[in-house]
Amino acid sequence: MAQAIGRGQALPAVPPQATVSRDWRRFSDEFAKNTDRISHELSQCLVGLPSFHVYDTEELFDACRGPITALGSMVAEQKPFREAMSVVRLASAAHRDHGIPLDEQFQAWNLGFEVLRTWVRDRVGPGGPELELALLDVIARWVNEGMVVTAKEYAAGQRSFREIDRGLDVFVRGALSGSMGPQELRAQCRTYGLDPHALYHAIRAPLGDKATLREMEDWLARRGTWRSGVLTVVGDIWGFSSQLPESGLRFAVGVSDPMPLESLVVGFRFATRAMETALALGLGGVHSIESLGPYAAVLDDRDVGSSLVARYVTPFVSQGSAGVEILKTVAAYLENNGHVETAASSLFMHPNTLRYRVRRFEMLTGASIRETRSLVRIWWALEHWRLTSGA
Repeated sequence: MAQAIGRGQALPAVPPQATVSRDWRRFSDEFAKNTDRISHELSQCLVGLPSFHVYDTEELFDACRGPITALGSMVAEQKPFREAMSVVRLASAAHRDHGIPLDEQFQAWNLGFEVLRTWVRDRVGPGGPELELALLDVIARWVNEGMVVTAKEYAAGQRSFREIDRGLDVFVRGALSGSMGPQELRAQCRTYGLDPHALYHAIRAPLGDKATLREMEDWLARRGTWRSGVLTVVGDIWGFSSQLPESGLRFAVGVSDPMPLESLVVGFRFATRAMETALALGLGGVHSIESLGPYAAVLDDRDVGSSLVARYVTPFVSQGSAGVEILKTVAAYLENNGHVETAASSLFMHPNTLRYRVRRFEMLTGASIRETRSLVRIWWALEHWRLTSGA
């Protein structure tokens, strides 16, 4: 019977019986001649694993053929496991980089063992049970060693991914904060697959949940030669991209106009204001300062806003609910472009009640809503009050 051998040691010596020894050589020769056939059978089995669909037929065959060929050489030449594991290491790294999860890689090893076991039993010939057990022992330990190598490669890749993430975090922060110079920005672009000469939109979005980040990452998926953009998490989602999404996102995203890499610090300030304004307005989707109109200024310029609120809003708020109702009536009147009937309908009140409340507002403030300058001030005051107080 085959002698047990520890991991990393040489494969079993050719069994001492002359008949088995000859059959071992015969089997190894036949195995070498049928490497492609065995690889094809295994690749057909792997098609049933969901993540392996990232490979086309030829790529999957090649991914199987390397380790199978290495196993054949190891059996024929009695090489130690470690001498053949470099091929397994490369294959495992390729699977990892193609996004094959570790559990499916282990399933692939188990399927490989089943294919090889069936092949051995069908072809062991006159060598009998002793040769079959010796061969299956070698294959089983080959699979076990391969799983260990696969696990180590997967873990190494995860460590490398985290290191890349840390580098990406520094890159994105540097570009958006202005702490990284133009030459370093361009060098980092090439590291992360970005076109250093493209124009980019600065991006900022709230990090509501993991699904939010995944949706943003899908937006920035690679298209063509260059990746479109990069993201990191700094409380919120920070990033920049050469393109904007074609369909609406369910959450608010602030963006800037496209600009060179070295100008993104200015763009990020605009993107931040756009995000904060969109959140205050309860809006989802992509927004810029331009698309939000004066609302960014209404929300952000607290000195002007507070002054106007004190002039046009506070006197009514101090009156309690009756005064607040007058403010809401004037806001609805402005929202409906001064159309009395439409505004009254939106508030479920009689048009004459609305007219009375508007006149009451004008009388107490001394301002005429029909005069453009007063209208702008009143609208600004009401919107600032709404956005900052939640009224």
